[in-house]
Amino acid sequence: MKPRSIHRRSSCIRSTAAAAALTVLLHGCGVFATPEVTPPCPRVAVLADAARLIKFRPGPGRDLTDVDFEALIGGVDGTCSYDRRRSHVDVDFVIEMEVSRGPANGSRQAPVEFFVAVIDPNQNILGKETFTSNVRFQDNMTRVRVTENIAPRLPLKDIKVGGSYSVFVGLQLTAEELNYLRTRGR
Repeated sequence: MKPRSIHRRSSCIRSTAAAAALTVLLHGCGVFATPEVTPPCPRVAVLADAARLIKFRPGPGRDLTDVDFEALIGGVDGTCSYDRRRSHVDVDFVIEMEVSRGPANGSRQAPVEFFVAVIDPNQNILGKETFTSNVRFQDNMTRVRVTENIAPRLPLKDIKVGGSYSVFVGLQLTAEELNYLRTRGR
């Protein structure tokens, strides 16, 4: 009977050794490897005070008949990707705008200026760029939907804080245009 108990013990040792070898082999293949976590994307949002613009024709008039065009940012949607070296993040997003032709618009065109600003985690403006969407009203159309694709590249010292950055989008307003919207209750 003693040889049998030795045999069992030897079998148990062999099973344990085989399990340990299998674990080492599988670990080497990456089965137990921790998956790489993709950092979050920077927040992309429309700046509330700059979501709407009413552009008047030149002159003192500010009633409905003086409106050249009106623009409204309907929303933004996008994605991001980090480069292989993880030194920057590419943010790719679409801005949706609706532009309406006003009674004072005889050219059937509306040069809509908008901006993209990048804000760091401490709320510092890292950069701002202004773009123009040249909207044309065909035939008798008075309203046009426009999409603009923007793809800023944000350099990062630490990719873990990429989600702490923000990208704000808005219509480029003069102080007078902003004041008009604020006093009229939007």
